[in-house]
Amino acid sequence: MTNIDRRTFLKLLPTVPFYKVAWPTVQTAVQAKNQAQNGDMPNILFLVFDTLSARHISLHGYNRETTPNFARFAEKATVFHKHVAGGNFTSPGTATLMTGTYAWTHRAIQLHSLVREEFVQKNMFSLMPDSYHKVAYTHNLLVKSLLHQFRGDLDVFKRTRELCLADGQFADRLFFEDY
Repeated sequence: MTNIDRRTFLKLLPTVPFYKVAWPTVQTAVQAKNQAQNGDMPNILFLVFDTLSARHISLHGYNRETTPNFARFAEKATVFHKHVAGGNFTSPGTATLMTGTYAWTHRAIQLHSLVREEFVQKNMFSLMPDSYHKVAYTHNLLVKSLLHQFRGDLDVFKRTRELCLADGQFADRLFFEDY
């Protein structure tokens, strides 16, 4: 095994779940059939990064090249430049993105709180045609509560533990005495 430094490891770490979730899913026969029938339909990727600040991303004008892969991805993507968070922390903010309503409407305003029952069938996944293959995954347990509530509209809902590299001491085994 080659030795990599901590910085390189941390830069590559966010790509690991993509390979475990997306690659097998792309190969399924159902999706291959849907792609053949609907080749003109665009791919929709909904990426949410909790606590990521736009002012530290080169894509949004930061002078250092901090996120070159985002910049390349953004060349072919729709980028929102004036987005305002729909809540002051994970649960209300993510629920707002998924339901298209404000926190005082969907009522997911506390830790691990869920949206009101009337919004379970009114979410971003239910708006997509059945011809789309809908996959959801998160490492964030607050978001997992919400995705679990919307699982009826998902084709694949990967459990958090399926894609965890290991327990909380994994980095300690790779980078011992790195304090």
